[in-house]
Amino acid sequence: VWLKPDRMTVYEVSADDVVAAIRRQNVEAAPGKAGESADRNPQTLQYVLRYTGKFFEPAQYENLVIRTNSDGSLLRLRDVADVEF
Repeated sequence: VWLKPDRMTVYEVSADDVVAAIRRQNVEAAPGKAGESADRNPQTLQYVLRYTGKFFEPAQYENLVIRTNSDGSLLRLRDVADVEF
């Protein structure tokens, strides 16, 4: 991720904001099931949790949302940085 300082100044975004957004939205986790019961009485509802996993394409990183503006528009990583692999 190559940050563009001039764009970051215009949008009032810091490098810490960008790093925090990447860490929040690009996580590796072990989803599973919620509502699964270990006792004799089964749960009424059971949810299977799924997610796409860590990003593996530049476009996925480019679409990361850094913040939502007061007018409802989104500031994405591609607005303040170039992404290369």
